[in-house]
Amino acid sequence: MTFSQYRKELKSVQTFAFALPIISTVFNPHALTFPPIGDSSGPYKFAAIAIVGASAFLPYFLLPKSRRGLVVGVLFVLFVISGCIYVGLNASYVVTISRPSGSPEFVIRGTLRNPNLKPPYDKMLDEQLIEHAGQRDDALELAYSRSSPLANCAKVFLTYVTALVLLELFLGSCAAEK
Repeated sequence: MTFSQYRKELKSVQTFAFALPIISTVFNPHALTFPPIGDSSGPYKFAAIAIVGASAFLPYFLLPKSRRGLVVGVLFVLFVISGCIYVGLNASYVVTISRPSGSPEFVIRGTLRNPNLKPPYDKMLDEQLIEHAGQRDDALELAYSRSSPLANCAKVFLTYVTALVLLELFLGSCAAEK
């Protein structure tokens, strides 16, 4: 298979992979197309799209000529595992804040609360604390230790990107086998 043939096959793969997060909102209107990673998420989104998009070309150059089926199977298993890890981290750290307009706001919570919180804030649930403190990064630093929300954002972001890269590698490997 030539590189131009691979690119033609890859167009449908790319369309499928990049449409998955958007398709998920059809089944769940409150689903996230991208994890909430704070106030300055633009560069992270751009980097994630560039990394995921570039990873689709790797199978053409790196896929071994022998044992392709084994490589495709391993990539699929790794994708499923990383996807499950992402879903678990997303369920653990992403907090949904209801808005009066009906559209929810998503925020990644910290795990270590600020030790200087005074009553009644120290006894509040995470949703209530974030709703009271605010969803901006500087407001979250009042509710949690400074590094706690950042560490959780990094975990969620990296597992999200890893899952999509493995999906691209898997689909690209399937396209390269044709």
